[in-house]
Amino acid sequence: MTGQATPPPGRTGLGRRRRTAMLAASAVALVLLAVGAAVVVGPTLRSPAQLAADAAPPAPSLVTVPAERRVLAEAVVLRGTVRPGARVAVTVPASATGPDNVITDVRVAAGDRLREGRVIVERSGEPMFGLVLPFPLYRDVRAGHRGPDVREVQRALRRLGHGGPVSGTFDSATQRALAALYRAHGYAVPRDGGPAAQPGGGAAAGAGTAAGAPLLLRSAVLVLDRAGRKVSRVRVRVGDILAEAGTALVELDRKPPTLVGVAAPDQVPLLRPGQAATVTDDASGGTARAEVGSVGDRQVTGADGAVGVEVRFRLTKGGPGAESDRSVRIDVEAASGRAPVLAVPVSAVFSRVDGTTFLTVARPGGRTEDVTVRTGQIAGGWVEIRPATGGRVAAGVEVVVGERAPLGER
Repeated sequence: MTGQATPPPGRTGLGRRRRTAMLAASAVALVLLAVGAAVVVGPTLRSPAQLAADAAPPAPSLVTVPAERRVLAEAVVLRGTVRPGARVAVTVPASATGPDNVITDVRVAAGDRLREGRVIVERSGEPMFGLVLPFPLYRDVRAGHRGPDVREVQRALRRLGHGGPVSGTFDSATQRALAALYRAHGYAVPRDGGPAAQPGGGAAAGAGTAAGAPLLLRSAVLVLDRAGRKVSRVRVRVGDILAEAGTALVELDRKPPTLVGVAAPDQVPLLRPGQAATVTDDASGGTARAEVGSVGDRQVTGADGAVGVEVRFRLTKGGPGAESDRSVRIDVEAASGRAPVLAVPVSAVFSRVDGTTFLTVARPGGRTEDVTVRTGQIAGGWVEIRPATGGRVAAGVEVVVGERAPLGER
């Protein structure tokens, strides 16, 4: 018997169901595989537009600085020269010269502090007092004289504790004070021998000179610029004849050093008397403090060839102890103004084509706003601003000074 075998009863339906289930499972697996592939591969797939967008750099962030109220200051650096102060010479007045004017005693020695009213030398047996006066005496001061010379002598006598008025008239009270000065040093008081001519017409109207009244001979006074200087050298000795006016009797310690710098024309507006400065000695590296004494108005050429305006300084603390000129650096603490002003960094201000200036203010929420301003003084990288539309900028408001590139772009 030939022909196909007949499947057992019930097998035909079961096989068909199994094939159907396998097909369904395969379809699910394919779906899951496709979904998984999409999850894995999907993020790497970009359209051309998306690729272009992804290639663009991130937006930069703003760099801001708060506006401030401040005194605008800027260091002004100058080159200068320190010149040692000249020695102070106590010199012979013209009225004390000639063959009969001989040094008979020297009352000071090197190292002494020269007090006002001290006898410095004896001339032909007569004392020569050191007095602090603004000018030498131009006449012998006699009874009845009046004038600025009398007034200065009266002030000196009062400083020395001998009393008397400061009236400008050589009256009896002033004569008594002068006599007290001579007696304090053990000398007889010079007295007037009678009327004498009055240089400069300084005698009181209708008044003559009283015979026998004390008088102050101009040859008895040596002018000092100030009391307390130290004697550095004695230039005369007993027996010397005072032949010429201006001969130095003694030398005193030096006057303060002078400090001179040269400022460029653009530095001059920043300098004014009284400003503090630091002086650095190029040779030793030492520093001193000084202040601006005066600012010139004529163009000069400095020791280094720089052309500018001469600025003189006063040393206030320390200083190069040089016997010769020293080159120094001078850092002046200069200010464009004396009072605080509203200011921002110079980099925050921009110009428009119409000549106006503006700055960009960072507002809350990431907003920015351009504010028109007028500018004022500039110093130290900061500029004074005056908002053209009042109240839009105040101290503490953040202003834009630039942009910061994202990390990957630096």
